[in-house]
Amino acid sequence: MTDFTLPKGKGMFVYKCKHAGENERDAIYATGTAEKVASECKKAGITYVIVKCLDGTWKYNQRPIEWDNAGNTIKWVDDLLQPWVQTLHSAGIQVWGYQYVYLNYPEQEGDAALERTPAMGLDGLYIDAEIEAKKNASKTAKYTARLLNAPFPIGLCSYRYPSLHPELAWRTFLNICDFNAPQVYWEGAHNPAKQLADAYLEHKNILKSNLPFLPVGSAYTPGSSWSATPEDVIAFMKKAETLGFPSVSFWEWYNIKRYLPQNWDAIATYQYGDVVIPEPEPEPEQPPQYSLEEKVERLWNAHKELWEGG
Repeated sequence: MTDFTLPKGKGMFVYKCKHAGENERDAIYATGTAEKVASECKKAGITYVIVKCLDGTWKYNQRPIEWDNAGNTIKWVDDLLQPWVQTLHSAGIQVWGYQYVYLNYPEQEGDAALERTPAMGLDGLYIDAEIEAKKNASKTAKYTARLLNAPFPIGLCSYRYPSLHPELAWRTFLNICDFNAPQVYWEGAHNPAKQLADAYLEHKNILKSNLPFLPVGSAYTPGSSWSATPEDVIAFMKKAETLGFPSVSFWEWYNIKRYLPQNWDAIATYQYGDVVIPEPEPEPEQPPQYSLEEKVERLWNAHKELWEGG
């Protein structure tokens, strides 16, 4: 564990850098840029993002440079993520990384996290431990041993209800963590406040964890008949504030911008805690528009004044 400043306010997960931008077009055509992300964060009062940096041992969010005849990428260069992080940092936005862990090769995954997090200039690491981590629970200690003295803060980003996932090596993960960021996804329902309160009590009572609680909420659609609603995300944030959590974050930038922009608007207009949402920039004044006849008359009058004054 290490000294660090907890994220405050509102955060947003980013799966692929190039799919995070201003709008649906950026999401579809991968035309997002760090400048666009920083601008949108500023307008929406988003103080931090959590970007995928590792998939197991694989360096994620690299730039593809070569494809096979079927259109599959076969070569990448790792020059995308670091400048992306630097641009957001220069705008005052924290950037955390997340690693999806498989634990097939736990030592190598731990070493990859230990190397890539500081190499990319990330503020810290979220460990995304899901079904594969449950299957390989016996290998968890080999992974966490590599990160025991990591020079950056670490959070666990896993299931909302420990009681439903006893196979996960919860305490082994949490022993190296500085905070807990469970995925409180209320798919199929619209009771986020209750699910958040229940999740918090389970983590506190079952796991006996007193780590800072920074929950991740649903703002997405999984492509079924269910979608998170603006009312859901507002209720989630209100409950999180009531429970005293320093920040909340949401999954995920691309999905929200492409399919549920109304959820983005709901998040953007909600002031979480004492993090103030900046006032929108005033529209630049437009010069007056004149018809052709008016332009000719104004030009004639200007010349007339010049002659008479000479």
